[in-house]
Amino acid sequence: MSQVNAGYAQALSTRETRAWPARAKWRDEVFGFTFEPVVFAYRRDLANRMSPPQSHGALYRALQVPDSPLANGHMALYDPARSDVGYALYQADAGYTARFWQLVSAMGKAQAVQVGTTRTMLEGLSSGRFVFAYNLIGSYALRWAKTHPEIVVRFPRDYTLVLSRMVFVHRQARHLHAAVQFVDFLLSHAGQKILANDTPLFSRRKDVSGPYSAWRLRAEVGDHLFPIPIDAGLMAISDPQKRRTFLRRWQREYQDQTQPNASSSAPPREH
Repeated sequence: MSQVNAGYAQALSTRETRAWPARAKWRDEVFGFTFEPVVFAYRRDLANRMSPPQSHGALYRALQVPDSPLANGHMALYDPARSDVGYALYQADAGYTARFWQLVSAMGKAQAVQVGTTRTMLEGLSSGRFVFAYNLIGSYALRWAKTHPEIVVRFPRDYTLVLSRMVFVHRQARHLHAAVQFVDFLLSHAGQKILANDTPLFSRRKDVSGPYSAWRLRAEVGDHLFPIPIDAGLMAISDPQKRRTFLRRWQREYQDQTQPNASSSAPPREH
């Protein structure tokens, strides 16, 4: 988005780009072409020790239990200082639950491990280093779970964020016609059908069905699905001052081990 805002993208006007949903494009210059859920993942054997959390509220409560299996470094999550994706997801989280910072504090008290990538979380789950991971990119987690039966992937029941990969055509593209055709194909029924059936990236189009389609995701999650819009808000969260302010509070909440009565404070609101 920062490159688009800096003027590197050119506006497109084709049948596919004009028809693309307004929430999935910005200024007809950048287009979100996937529909990837943000998920929880945990080791299957965690169920032998506790009921694995299925929502943000349940996760908060699980972290309050004395000697929780999730405590003492057995949970993983993104480090917002190292991961732009993780930072953006936390900003979205903060918009969907008024008690986001209470959850952050609880994860800090549990000594949850901050990492840079979804893959690091998944490798840690498979090795047994972690038993639970928070805010993974669903496309990666679902693919991993296919070949690692010890891993369970869940869409949070209270709200499931959805992110999109974005594409734009550079103003100085050497092969402009080919670039526009490629974007059109990504947005077309044919291109989205490939995403829905042959990749775990999830197609966005409502008229496309398949195991990895927005249609299937909505059928499973229902009204608790919250796509992150592609708009000026994404530019706002990348503002350096806003990021510094967020990271300062993150560090304060995450590292504060002395907050009184934390176990009695209300959990994140369930939607």
